[in-house]
Amino acid sequence: MLLNLVIPFQNCPDIDLEFCVRNALATGELSPAISAYIQQVRGTSNLTRRDRTLLAILQDAVQEGCVQPIDPQSSTQSVV
Repeated sequence: MLLNLVIPFQNCPDIDLEFCVRNALATGELSPAISAYIQQVRGTSNLTRRDRTLLAILQDAVQEGCVQPIDPQSSTQSVV
């Protein structure tokens, strides 16, 4: 689980976006850190076609309920 994931995303933005999307799809969870990074990426003006595709895939997965954003205030989260 990536609740407390701290990675310097700005160092490798191409690799990090794909990692974040793949991880969210694999775990079914979108951590607050990953969510913040995704918002940062969406705000950039120089997104490649690949970046836009990755973001669209993640957005569809969230809308369909396949990926659940994690509420950092939730006390029901268990650490395994």
